[in-house]
Amino acid sequence: TYWTLSPSKKMRLSKWINRKLKRRLFFGVLLVLALQACSLFWFIYIQELHFQKSVQTTIDSIELAMVQKNRELIVSTLVTSMNYWQANGVWLCLNQSLIIGFPSNSIACREGINKRYFLSESRIPGRDDYKLIIDRSISPEINFLVYSSVVILLFLFLVFIQWKMVFRDMEYEIIAPLSKGFTSDHVLAISELEDLRQTVVEQQRTQEELARAKAGQEIAKQVAHDIRSPLAALNMAIGMMNRLPEGEMQLVRNATRRINDIANSLLKKGKVPVDQCHVARADSDDNQVIILMDLLDSVISEKRVQYRDRMQINICSDLSAGYGLFSQLDQVEFSRVISNLINNSIEAFQNGGQVSVVLSDAPTRNLICIKDNGKGIPKYVLKALGREEISYGKSEMESGSGLGIFHAYRTIESAGGKVCIESEVGEGTAITLSLPKAKAPIWFVECLEFRPDQIVVSIDDEPTIHQVWKERLIAVGAKENKITHISFSSLVQFEAWFTQQKMIDQLNMRILIDYEFLGQKGNGLETIKQLKIKEQSILVSSRTQESGIQFAADEAGVKMLPKGMVPYVPMAVARPEKFVAQLEWSSFSRAYEKFD
Repeated sequence: TYWTLSPSKKMRLSKWINRKLKRRLFFGVLLVLALQACSLFWFIYIQELHFQKSVQTTIDSIELAMVQKNRELIVSTLVTSMNYWQANGVWLCLNQSLIIGFPSNSIACREGINKRYFLSESRIPGRDDYKLIIDRSISPEINFLVYSSVVILLFLFLVFIQWKMVFRDMEYEIIAPLSKGFTSDHVLAISELEDLRQTVVEQQRTQEELARAKAGQEIAKQVAHDIRSPLAALNMAIGMMNRLPEGEMQLVRNATRRINDIANSLLKKGKVPVDQCHVARADSDDNQVIILMDLLDSVISEKRVQYRDRMQINICSDLSAGYGLFSQLDQVEFSRVISNLINNSIEAFQNGGQVSVVLSDAPTRNLICIKDNGKGIPKYVLKALGREEISYGKSEMESGSGLGIFHAYRTIESAGGKVCIESEVGEGTAITLSLPKAKAPIWFVECLEFRPDQIVVSIDDEPTIHQVWKERLIAVGAKENKITHISFSSLVQFEAWFTQQKMIDQLNMRILIDYEFLGQKGNGLETIKQLKIKEQSILVSSRTQESGIQFAADEAGVKMLPKGMVPYVPMAVARPEKFVAQLEWSSFSRAYEKFD
């Protein structure tokens, strides 16, 4: 429903919003003050419960250490507890005498909790003459910072809610009449909108009809142009499905995913208002941080399969300098860009030729160069290239709509990048894509570090991957550093072997495990969760581009490495002292968890 009024009661938009907000903001401030008081008491209550629970855990550990007469365990427990509580001091006392304490003074043991408000005293069960004293005083500045932050967040949240309510009213009182007003004679409540309605109503109707017709034509052309390449690769790979190895299975999966992504993208464009269908934005929700090396390798593999029957066509690549290079892009659109540019180079050949794709690193940019030795492009055509109606150099049997270059310009520039085309007639063409760098995602392995005497376990149903790991470990000095490499092709075999190992050997492992195992139950990520080995494990998979697997790995706290990057990942053997503290604490945690 909506309401209307006579022109004499119209008001300006600023006055209308202010009138709506005054009363709600006043009550919002009162609500913030009440929530602040409630949150303060609730925070103190929860903090005290958490503290008492953790103190009981510490007392249990000290009691166990006393039974075992293990002074080192008591010291380790006190140090760990002090860091966990962020306490100013922790002391274990015998009556008024200090047994162990940090800092090492006996003032707290002599004075007791009556002298200082923030001291907490707990007795050791069965040993009433022993007591644990904790100084957990917190500075007023920290308290002020915590509570001020809570108040600010609550206030901002409430302001946001109030604005939502205002715009809800705007929907009923302004937007609804506005939508009707463009096709009826309703007078709008806001004078500026009423004036605008009368000015543009006729022009808008005409423009919407033209835009819808043009959008339908462009979507049809885009489908015909883009869906051809992934379908050709898919059809060729389907004939080998009976005995398909993992590499070709991944090719089929990538091609199928690309077709599905293109369809979804076109469907999404059809739902966007007509005047925004072809507006590319750098802050689009579809943009994500992508691994350039992995994506390029996937598209190049698809192209090699697509054109492998044409022996005179050679598609080569040099991605060795691209490890760890990321850019924020729409993955679907960028894959189409690379595919279209390679197609353009091949379609322009007369009697075959070579296309090379090179990924390189600049100080602030990532560079992708697609170069061919075809017949080249004249200067007068080069100046106009990039307009959607301009195409050059393709044979009569190939399409020539010019959409590929136009789409490349639009996609790369919308992500903050640049496209540079250089060509000489008779020598060939080089297209360079310059993209802004992005930070690596949290799950990405930037460097593989091993330590002397470590056990490296690779689990993969593809035999060649074990050989690659073996050769890379030899190159990094595995023999000199007594690094042992063990490989498994079955998850069941690995799980059975792992559970028979000693705890210290389990902690001393670096586990490199695949995600997908054909013909086997479960996957690598489930095995990592089941055995609780996420600290030692890295998921090495050819499916790291899939958002579902990225989300699952990130949620489980597991690092990932694309399988195609195994030959390029930096590897090093670190000095053992770097891991001593971590190994000792991990051993203690595992032992305590097992005892509990």
